[in-house]
Amino acid sequence: PAQGVIRGQVHQIDGTTPIGGASVEALGISSGTPYLTPTSTDATGSYSLSLPAGSYRVRAKAPGYAREYFDNVTPSNEATVLNVAGSSSTVANFNLNEGGAIAGRIYQSDGVTPIVSASIFVRPSNYFSDDGFRTSTAPDGSYVVDSLALGQYRVTAEASGYAKLKYYN
Repeated sequence: PAQGVIRGQVHQIDGTTPIGGASVEALGISSGTPYLTPTSTDATGSYSLSLPAGSYRVRAKAPGYAREYFDNVTPSNEATVLNVAGSSSTVANFNLNEGGAIAGRIYQSDGVTPIVSASIFVRPSNYFSDDGFRTSTAPDGSYVVDSLALGQYRVTAEASGYAKLKYYN
């Protein structure tokens, strides 16, 4: 089947300074679309994604910048859905703001022994249906979730054989 294209530019919040090496991802939300199609921007901040026909949410992020969904929103449930048709071309530009991070360590109840490969899920406090951010703990029990917009977040940690931990403050 014919492929459509979502293309655009990723800039700093000033709208003119390109961000090279930014990650841009199309998330398929209709039947028959790939769940995740990633690409990176070139030195001029340009990107292009060839995709099968369907509906997508598109997001961009880069180190030091907050992840953003098209069209200029941070929660995934507020993203503008882009419809791709065969041989079509859709433009989705991004202007990224500075971002922050949440970091920590997960230990066994002794407070010393790290838990390796615990699953960490971070999502904005006010958005229960948000895609959020996922990562796993390193061998020393540490984790970092970056590309966060300013705001409050909920963090959940899970590991096989342990109780689920939720940290809300």
